[in-house]
Amino acid sequence: MTLSRSTVLGFAGLLALAAGLYLAKTEAERVRERVAGLQEQLVEERKALRIAEAELVWRAAPARIEAAARTLGLEPVVPGQVITVADLSRAPVAAAALAGDPVAAAAAARARPPRPPPPPEPPEPATPTASATPSASAAPTAPALASPQVPAQAAATTSLSVAETDQ
Repeated sequence: MTLSRSTVLGFAGLLALAAGLYLAKTEAERVRERVAGLQEQLVEERKALRIAEAELVWRAAPARIEAAARTLGLEPVVPGQVITVADLSRAPVAAAALAGDPVAAAAAARARPPRPPPPPEPPEPATPTASATPSASAAPTAPALASPQVPAQAAATTSLSVAETDQ
């Protein structure tokens, strides 16, 4: 029994197709399992996200924060308690000094070199000039921002800005 060349090639092709089909099928099964695992992970992550969002809502509830503040004896923030970014360089020294730890205060003072004094600001005119009459369509000017080192000048600047807008 002799097999013709075309029969052998056909049989070899059929075996190659069967092997390719087997490999494709096993690869598809692995991909399906990976997708199922990722879907389960996604469900778990969404559940964790919902729990985290609920916890955030609970923690940020104004009534809860107010009750905690009353319990701790905290008061609302006043403008004098707010500092500027420039004041942050002195924050470690002030925190250590407030804590009453002279060693920590000295270490914090050595960690940051002293800041040079700010350049002097030009004096503001005491009264508005005659040419600076605001028109009816002019928007009121905002009070000037002042550094904490010059509180008297800040008060003068703010009152001047208010006086200019009243005219």
